[in-house]
Amino acid sequence: WVIQFFESAEDVSSEEMQVIWARLLAGEVKRPGTFSKRAIHALKLMSTREAQALKALVEYSIKNEMGEFLLPTSYMGEYFRERFGDYAYRKQGAYLDHLNLITVYNFPATMVFPINNGEFSFSLLDRNVKVSLGKPVGDFKMRTQGQKFTSFGKELALLVTGDYDEGYLTALCKRIEGQLKERGFPSPIIEISPEPTV
Repeated sequence: WVIQFFESAEDVSSEEMQVIWARLLAGEVKRPGTFSKRAIHALKLMSTREAQALKALVEYSIKNEMGEFLLPTSYMGEYFRERFGDYAYRKQGAYLDHLNLITVYNFPATMVFPINNGEFSFSLLDRNVKVSLGKPVGDFKMRTQGQKFTSFGKELALLVTGDYDEGYLTALCKRIEGQLKERGFPSPIIEISPEPTV
């Protein structure tokens, strides 16, 4: 792994890409096995523009407790188009589809949120969101659809850092609250952690 890393990173000249490579190495040192050789290879093939596309999509993607990343287009597709324009929105996804970092574009995948004791949670960058359903769930399963990151796409998503978009997260939580009410949960409680998660 170490040999492949240094062979792949040695010719990187872009300062922006050097920072990403440094984060990958630091993450692997901290938690060995976090990043696969396939992730190294994907990063080696990535241009600065594609890295910017990765960052742009991860900033609006949610991560469930199983470590899966998903851009929730079924909830927020209209928001993305209004905020960024339809062409720019699709172009960012096309970059990552080309690198096989997300599921085939325009083919929504499903993300499931594990429910424990009437609660489920997800995160957006450094913010954690806990959702309490407020009543017995029975066989209810919380899920959403969108563009799901591949196995090594989600590894590279871990390298993205930055400030979360408060307006987006608020809109997303309202959309989730509305869906839960439609599904028979009249009083869900949604809490956003005030401090970054570790």
